[in-house]
Amino acid sequence: FEEVNLKLSIYFENKLIEEKYIKLKKFPFWSIVSFNKMSKATSIKLDIKNLKYKNFGINELKVLRKN
Repeated sequence: FEEVNLKLSIYFENKLIEEKYIKLKKFPFWSIVSFNKMSKATSIKLDIKNLKYKNFGINELKVLRKN
């Protein structure tokens, strides 16, 4: 299957707390990403410009928090 790298940034109250590159798999495959500091996140930024170069898209995005 094909993959693309995307830059993902996690913020807490407008302060960057974690930044990393994630691998996104092309449909129909799911991509699962884990974070160390996600429990403190107030916003998430996903840089999607690499999607255009590989003819990828995002149909659905779910953010789940473990307790």
